[in-house]
Amino acid sequence: MKHLLTCFMLLAFLMPSMLFANDKSQKDTNSIYEYGKDLKRARILDAGKAVYPESPVLTEDVDCVFLTVISENGSATEMEPVRYTHTVYDDAAKQAIQSTKFSPATLKDRPVATRLFLRVIFHADKSEAIVDPLEYKKDDALKPPKMINNYGPQFADYMRTNKMEGEVVVSFLIGTDGKPVGVHVVHHLCGVCDANALDAIKQFRFQPATVNGQPVLFPLTVVLHI
Repeated sequence: MKHLLTCFMLLAFLMPSMLFANDKSQKDTNSIYEYGKDLKRARILDAGKAVYPESPVLTEDVDCVFLTVISENGSATEMEPVRYTHTVYDDAAKQAIQSTKFSPATLKDRPVATRLFLRVIFHADKSEAIVDPLEYKKDDALKPPKMINNYGPQFADYMRTNKMEGEVVVSFLIGTDGKPVGVHVVHHLCGVCDANALDAIKQFRFQPATVNGQPVLFPLTVVLHI
């Protein structure tokens, strides 16, 4: 089946506040905002510090990442693990995120709920493990990811039958293995379209982003336009 869509990848590491700069800010079905020209993103005011568990002892650094909802009052509420250790370090990272103080996102000066990818890196030498947003700066020697393949959502017949058109916007992380994780819809079209868009994105494969030649996690937003 031919795919009636085009994909636009917006590189979130450059200027997160400028994503969809020409689009109207819109909330998802849970009243959470993630993009739009009038949306000012949530910021960390006082980063939480994780307490190292006594065991297991780390022999290498471990990275815990959570897709976190930041409420209108600046507190971390829902946390979905997207990179985790399956050990007590995950709990230590969650506690650090919960203790972090945020300046909430605002839409035309009105506080709104939003989502952030937040990470805590535990070091083998037990150096400070603090909560940090998963973002990159222009001077980070970052090489962006490259798409290896993509699969369009299989809802062309459904769209034609119901005379629908529009777009589904999906955000996710590209893992160091090039696979999408933490995939979620940030602009809803319809239940069938959203579900098929999520299934399609999960099949995308990338050459991962690198910093100084080392693979790194990378946040991305994709527009599926039908």
